[in-house]
This record gives sequence, structure tokens and C-alpha cells, in this order.
Amino acid sequence: MYQDGYENTIVQAFESDGPYSSQDRADVLAQLPSGDGLEEPGLTITHGEIKEMDPGPLGGVLRCAVVTVQTDTPDALGADGSVMTQCGWLDDNTYVTVTEASATGDPDLSAAAAHTRQLRAQAETRR
Repeated sequence: MYQDGYENTIVQAFESDGPYSSQDRADVLAQLPSGDGLEEPGLTITHGEIKEMDPGPLGGVLRCAVVTVQTDTPDALGADGSVMTQCGWLDDNTYVTVTEASATGDPDLSAAAAHTRQLRAQAETRR
């Protein structure tokens, strides 16, 4: 996992030595992107509509959604939630999610998808 404190970006990547099975691909696509498993007491995570985005020249599938996180207790600055974007791509043997906090409170899925494609172009090459 990579976390950039300046841009508030978290990247989680999973790679397989061989191609994912049809069942593995179906399982990932059913929840791409999602916060499954992230629920904790005092925390509510809501995903907006998942949108298909252009995956870029490396192909595969790229999906993005707006994610709202609401806490029961405000933090030291009085904030009780945040809004972010989450994009995920899946290809033959790689599954990656990129989560970015929205500094303006107005998340832009097109910008998040572009940033995800840029990160992917730098990190991934065809075998």
C-alpha cells in the first residue's frame, strides 16, 4: 500500500503471477470499487454510483465512484466526515484501487480516472 500524505492518495495493488481465473475476475468486478470490509463502529461508508471509465491503452476495466465517509464523533477540527473518489482497475493479473481525498469537497471522477491512468502508466507494463 502506498499513501501520499500530501495529496491524500492511497493505492492498494494486488498482482498474480498468472492470469486471474474467471471466478476471481467476476468476484473482483462485482465489488470494483467498493469499501467492503472497511466498516468499523462509528464509521459509515457510502458509495455513489459506480461508473465505467476509459482504462487507457493498457486495457482491462476501470471503474470509479464517489465515496462518503461519515463518523459518529467529530475529529479535533470538528470534521465529522469526508468525501473522496475511489477508482479501481482490473486486467489479466492485476487489481489496483486508488483512493483520493477531495480537497474541495467536490470530487471529480474524470480527474480521478485520469490520475489513476497516469499512475498505472508509470507503474505497469505489459508482459
